[in-house]
Amino acid sequence: MSGSAGGPLPDREIGVAVIGAGIAGVSVASRLAERGADVVLMDRAGLAAGASGVSAGMLHAATGRRAALSTLHLEGLATTRRLVEALAPHAWRARGVLRLTRDPGQWSLWQRDAEQRAAARMLLLAGDAIADHVPGIGGRPHGALWLADGGVVDIPAFLRAQIERAGVPLVEAQVKAVKPAGGGGWHLEGAGLRARKVVLCVGVDIADWAALLCAPDAPAFRRDRGEALVLQVGEQGVPRGYGLRGAEGAREDGAALALAAGHYVVPAGQGVVVVGGSHDERTPDRGVTSTGVRALAERGLALWPGLASARLLGVRSGVRPSTASRAPVWGQVPNHRGLFWLAGLGAKGLLLGPLLAERVARVVLEDR
Repeated sequence: MSGSAGGPLPDREIGVAVIGAGIAGVSVASRLAERGADVVLMDRAGLAAGASGVSAGMLHAATGRRAALSTLHLEGLATTRRLVEALAPHAWRARGVLRLTRDPGQWSLWQRDAEQRAAARMLLLAGDAIADHVPGIGGRPHGALWLADGGVVDIPAFLRAQIERAGVPLVEAQVKAVKPAGGGGWHLEGAGLRARKVVLCVGVDIADWAALLCAPDAPAFRRDRGEALVLQVGEQGVPRGYGLRGAEGAREDGAALALAAGHYVVPAGQGVVVVGGSHDERTPDRGVTSTGVRALAERGLALWPGLASARLLGVRSGVRPSTASRAPVWGQVPNHRGLFWLAGLGAKGLLLGPLLAERVARVVLEDR
């Protein structure tokens, strides 16, 4: 075990132990530390070692087939943007997301609530206008949503900035179980530590934790494997937009943007893009597969033909935890005083994690 970013390992009872150093855990620990809590962040493999580190970092609020205007998603987007701007403006890899559709039925759904979309800085673009704004786009899209408030975030850089600013100690240790301690609090088995309160942000392992704790009202958790290709395309091969308005007004012509159409092509800096967006709940533990790599390459090429000359740098694979309802769990673990969780975020960790972390931090601090 080793301490970093906030001091040495504690040799006393911890006020709050946050287990899991992905988006959820880092956000909870940082909000608690900012409010004066005695908090330690713990992870068996370090910062962003799980699904958070595999994610391409695409951020926008127009999710699902309908791209429905969800108050929760819009609040989440605003919270994450605010934190990135305040703590890690260098973590922005691209500003703006262009979400495309080749499905006329989906395009019809998107055209509803046009005024509300415009108020949320979501601009509808007809299919025949898209190529003017993004030269090199593949196929014949029926239309697109230009999401000016969206973008691409370097997640490890964002997380590192949060714990450094808040002074959160990061301890590398595998906590195998949390068990009630005499006189209150919790023993962290495997780490040899004790905490008055514990917050579980353990990602895909949350289903095992729910079973271990016998939490009576815990939902069923799903495991969703995703793969991503990391490709070198050069600066000329990165998707770029022209004549598009940015979140704060004028936007530089030729600035990089992210493309999404079920799958995505996302700029990662220095002429590199990430192609991803796959989902596999049937064989979540298989890791990287040749079938998955081929499918991603084909769909990436259909979206952005400029990938034809790309050089493969690597392939990522990670497992996202989610619930059957796709709604995350957060707050106090049922029937377990002093034990809390934030988990089941699925593919919406960057969108919802920081917002729900603020709520979890309030619940933890209000628990007396």
